[in-house]
Order: sequence, then C-alpha cells, then structure tokens
Amino acid sequence: MDFQLEQLTGPQNPLVAIVTGSSRGFGYVLVKQLLTRGYRVVASMRDPTGANQAARSSLEASGAFVVDIDVTRDRSVKSGVAAAVREFGHIDVLINSAGITLTGPIEATTTNDLIRVFDVNVLGAHRMVRSVVPHMRRTGSGLILQVSSGAGRFTMPGRGCYSASKWALEAISESLRWELATFGIGCVIVELGAMDTGFDIHSPEVSDTRRLRHYGPLLETLKKDPQRLASQMSPAIASEAMIALIEMPPVDRPIRLVRHPMAVELQKYNDQLWQLERSLLNRRGYLPLVDGATNPQEQEQGVST
Repeated sequence: MDFQLEQLTGPQNPLVAIVTGSSRGFGYVLVKQLLTRGYRVVASMRDPTGANQAARSSLEASGAFVVDIDVTRDRSVKSGVAAAVREFGHIDVLINSAGITLTGPIEATTTNDLIRVFDVNVLGAHRMVRSVVPHMRRTGSGLILQVSSGAGRFTMPGRGCYSASKWALEAISESLRWELATFGIGCVIVELGAMDTGFDIHSPEVSDTRRLRHYGPLLETLKKDPQRLASQMSPAIASEAMIALIEMPPVDRPIRLVRHPMAVELQKYNDQLWQLERSLLNRRGYLPLVDGATNPQEQEQGVST
C-alpha cells in the first residue's frame, strides 16, 4: 500500500499532528509553525498545569490542543494519545521531538544517568509509536518523524551516552519504516544539528562528580563546542524542514533528512551505510520488503545550514 497522507491535506480536512516535547525549544517552535500552516496540533508536554503552564497558555492561545504526556510513563502516554483521538478522531502525524541530552565521560556516567537518557530518547519514542500506530493502521495512513541528530551517526568524547541513545533510535526507526510501509504508514529520521534553543548549552552533566573531576580539559571543550554549533541553525529552519517532509509526496520522502552543519559528511556516511545495509538485506532475503518502503532513487537528502 502506498502512503497517501498528502491526500488528506487541505482547508476542509487539515492534518492532525501530535508533537512531543512541546513545552520548550524545538518542539515549541514546531507547534507554533504547524499552527500557522493550518494544521490541527496536539502539543504534548509534562506538567502543563504546573511547571509548564506558561507554555501551555501560549500554545493554547495559538490554537493548539495541549495534552499532558510524560513519555517515560506508559499510562501517561496512553492517556494523552487517547485524549488526542477523542478530540480529533484520528492522528495523521507523530513527531517524536522530546529528548534530553547528557554531557560527561563514560566513567562518570552512572547506570541511572544512562537509564534516564534512554528512557526519554528511545523508550519514550517507542511508547509513543506503540500508542499511535494502531490508530494510523486503522485509517491506512500516517507519518512518523523521528527527531534524531548528527550524534545518531557519530560520537565524540563526552557525548557517548547521548549518541548511544540516538543510534538506538535510528535503528528502531529504520526497522519501523520497513515494517509499517505495508499499512500505508511512513517513517523518516530527521538528523538535526545543535540549535539555539539552549538544549545543548544547558544539558545536564553526568552525576558521578567524584570521577568527573579527573576530566577537566574534556569538560572545558564540551562547554565551548555546543555554543559554537548552536549559532549555525535556528529551530525555525529545522521546523520548516519537518513541515516540508509532511507535505512531500511519499515517493520522494527519504529514509533520512539531514539538517546539520556537517550535512555533506553525514550524507556520505548515510549513502555508504545504505549500500552496505542493502547488500546485507539482500543476502538475508528482506530486500523485497525493504524496497517497498524506500523510494525508487533510494534518496537520502542532506542540506547544510
């Protein structure tokens, strides 16, 4: 079945998109831009009546339907998605933008630190997929956009745990694309760079401070690097790229869309890895299934910013 989401667009039948992590940063900006384009938007966030009340008020004033979702809790995810379906009847687009980062050396990373970042970045996205996909499958259409990062393809000193979570998200997302294509549901990975939202600059450090003190030079480098990269991308530009994916004909949608300062290098990596994966999948007998989920050109788009 071809993914025909674009047939649902138009002023008489606007698409319904649910965006996680809408209380601040990229998710907040994305919700605002989707609303200006005529989408019906479900803005999910934690504690919308408490710590994030200001964000809720602002988004509701712009026309968003705000739901309380903590992506680390199964019951919260199920309840929030159910509320969205009751409000609009269906969900056309899921954008998993909720995420946290973690800064610091592996030795100083506790098991709880690692669990925390994986619980949001990997398990949180997985919980949302499990809750939303049954509704998409019933309508025979849908699109999942997984917000990844350049860190989902390469890693650096002090960012190993964050990168590991994004690598895991990318692996899940590739399989999702192939598995869900038969139901008319698409899945695209969006590899973003650091943005001027404060996401990286204010990232939490690993919690074993006793071991952390041995890594002074590394910590100084880490503090400088995100500030240099953040000036190279705005969340508005990244949001426009996401909206373009939603409105793109399904045959043209790539497996990955790169919006990153190192887009050229990432694209070369993506292209080479796809050829390797294709050979592996052919040997294992999965290629017919995979070819049904990729576009004819096997195109992965990369645009530097």
